[in-house]
Amino acid sequence: MASVFVILALFVTVSLSQKKAPKIKRCKNYDQCDVINVAGGQVFCNGASSCNYDCTWSWQCDADTSIVSTNANKGNIRCNGASSCSLTDTITAAVDLYCEGSDACWGSTTVTAGVINCDGSDACGDRISDPATFNAATKQNCNGWSSCANSYGSSNPGNAMNCYGAESCYYSKIDAGQQVWCGGSSACYQADITAGKAAKCVGYRSCEQAVIRDVFRIEAYGYESLKDAQIFGGERMDIDGYRVMEGAVVDSDTSTDLEWRFDGPQAGYGSTFICRSGAICRMWCERDTCENMTYQCDTGADCRLTPSQCKSVNPPSDVNGVICPTYVTGTSSPHNHNEKKGEREERRSNRKVDVEEDITLKSMAFCSSSTSCTACERAAECRGQTITESGWASCSGLNSCQNAKITMTGNTHGNDASYLYCSGEAGCKNGRIDSNSRVYCHGKSSCALATILADEWVSCGGSQSCKESVIRLGSGVTAINGGVGVDCRGKESCYGSEIIRRNGDDGTLSCGGIESCAYSDIEYTIDVECGGTQSCDYSNITTTNGDVYCGGAYGCRYSNINVNKAAGNGDGKSVVYMYGDGAGYSATISADRVYGYGETAMMRVTIDSEGRDDIIVEAFGPSSVEVMNLICRDGSECLLRCKENNCYYQVDYYCLDGAVCNIEPAGCLTQCGDETGFDNPWNTCSVTGTDGNSVSCPHIRTNLSISSMQQMIDRKNEKLKTDERIQEFEKRMGLIDYEEYDGQIDGEMDDLYDYEIEHEEMELFGDVQSMNGIDGGETMKILFVTIGTVFIFISIVYLWCR
Repeated sequence: MASVFVILALFVTVSLSQKKAPKIKRCKNYDQCDVINVAGGQVFCNGASSCNYDCTWSWQCDADTSIVSTNANKGNIRCNGASSCSLTDTITAAVDLYCEGSDACWGSTTVTAGVINCDGSDACGDRISDPATFNAATKQNCNGWSSCANSYGSSNPGNAMNCYGAESCYYSKIDAGQQVWCGGSSACYQADITAGKAAKCVGYRSCEQAVIRDVFRIEAYGYESLKDAQIFGGERMDIDGYRVMEGAVVDSDTSTDLEWRFDGPQAGYGSTFICRSGAICRMWCERDTCENMTYQCDTGADCRLTPSQCKSVNPPSDVNGVICPTYVTGTSSPHNHNEKKGEREERRSNRKVDVEEDITLKSMAFCSSSTSCTACERAAECRGQTITESGWASCSGLNSCQNAKITMTGNTHGNDASYLYCSGEAGCKNGRIDSNSRVYCHGKSSCALATILADEWVSCGGSQSCKESVIRLGSGVTAINGGVGVDCRGKESCYGSEIIRRNGDDGTLSCGGIESCAYSDIEYTIDVECGGTQSCDYSNITTTNGDVYCGGAYGCRYSNINVNKAAGNGDGKSVVYMYGDGAGYSATISADRVYGYGETAMMRVTIDSEGRDDIIVEAFGPSSVEVMNLICRDGSECLLRCKENNCYYQVDYYCLDGAVCNIEPAGCLTQCGDETGFDNPWNTCSVTGTDGNSVSCPHIRTNLSISSMQQMIDRKNEKLKTDERIQEFEKRMGLIDYEEYDGQIDGEMDDLYDYEIEHEEMELFGDVQSMNGIDGGETMKILFVTIGTVFIFISIVYLWCR
């Protein structure tokens, strides 16, 4: 029996020694893996500035630096600490790359992966070398604020370059195999764009001053989304929105067959179109879409214009209600492709200097000799501790201050200010932070599930950095400043959070990353800016003395917005601005003024006058108020301004008993009124506006009771379930596919981190081994062999004693 026991022990020992754990390179401490080459089956850079080979801030190193993953099935690289993987010559992921800390992958030269995800603020930005390349086999997602900004050189995604964050591709040079999607506010400002199939400019000023070359199709839906842009070549442009192209120049260049279509009030206002010799150019004008536009037809060009009579008359003449562009013939001078290059280079250089100065703060783990400092640089080093600091505190390792109670008591400004830097992944997760000054949450999940009471500024720059947290500005140690502001700039950085600021008159809430403030409860003193794509989805937003700006595409979808202004602040009227395409889709709004500029900006929105003396709702973009409900209640005076056809589809104006309901043009009320009914979704009544153009009127029903109004709304909502236009638009919104990658390995990573925390001693042992160059899998192998050897020894002693 004992001999069988020994044989079994030998078998178990040999089996365990042959089993290889996956080779994962983990760099969990501040500045860990600061070596020339970092490699593993997968690479996790969790500490601030980990996997960062810093040549004392010189951009030229003696040897090339690289980060490489080699596992063909799960070979991801995750750069989750602030400034992790930055200043690296080469990053190569066998599968995907995730740059989730603020400034992660910053300043890298050549980056190759299946999908490149730039989720932290400033992540992937400011490549220094010329040229520099980001090679994504599938796509590159720029999800954080300024996440791919200042890219100098070429970005070459195989299929798509998605600029979802506000200012995410600022000043960048983009060369996409298929499509460029600019959805955040100013997402592609002054970018140089080339794409195989399409460029879509759907956020507020999303492609302002951009240079777009040889793109087959350009679609622009956001307000001023192509303002002052330069466009060369291509085949088709669809311009839908209010004043989309003011100051833009479109040049047929080397293309020979082009179509230019416009929809929306003054869509092409102030722009210039040039058709060169040998090209066929087709332009369609409707109503005032071509007002104040110049159409230059060079000698030898075939210039077609609808209506054709516009080729023989000049503005202010019109043809059957269509305002004509200024039509000019002759030979124009060649347009300079690099007209704005010098300006872009200067701006980029200035911005790079700003980022260089700021990057050290975001990864801060060292202490000034002139101030007190607490530095928690290793994984779990200060986990669960109580920290009171009058100077600086830094939590720069993985979970380094998780569950800690941190109190910052120093000055609010200057060199001796009391700043807290949570720069490692999950560095201050689930902690309680009480600060009289600034709190920087720049690692992934660095302040997630935390309670943050701060007197000045909270910066959530890492991906999910303040997710599901409680942030109370002006509620810190002194509670005297009222705060400077809250920045939610990483992907999902303040997702599901409670953000409260009840005093102070300086510093906005900025939601610049994709879904950065989605599903949040926000009570804020002054302005709220939702500049990232879907940045304030499903949120409850209340301001007590400020406005709300929804500039990102679909920026405030399904949200509940209640904005207010104090007497003496301007005219005392609160405003909601819907600038991006679909910015307010299915939102519920209470405000004194609501303005829709982007195409479908207020589609399916409900605006309610309850508790307000007067409200004004104005739609500028085409179809900007489709399927809208406007409710004017007893005691309110309401005004709806319609232009052209933007109120023609299921726009319902409910005037309850005791309400004063006005509309422009006034004929919609006097000539149409209740006669339009509610059963036909297409509004059949139209009148002549003040400019002489026909204006489609909304459905109007006066002297309603609350119960009868609710019955109408319920009936309408039931019909909308099968409405083809709604289904078409929701399908368009569904084309945003960034979520495809989002859940692929996040669950796996969360399980891994939970295991590390529960088995902390074992992980710290493994971490020491990895620091000495022994892979974690090899460590476990040695451990198993040792256990097996001891087991065999005990068995032999047992046999001998018998």
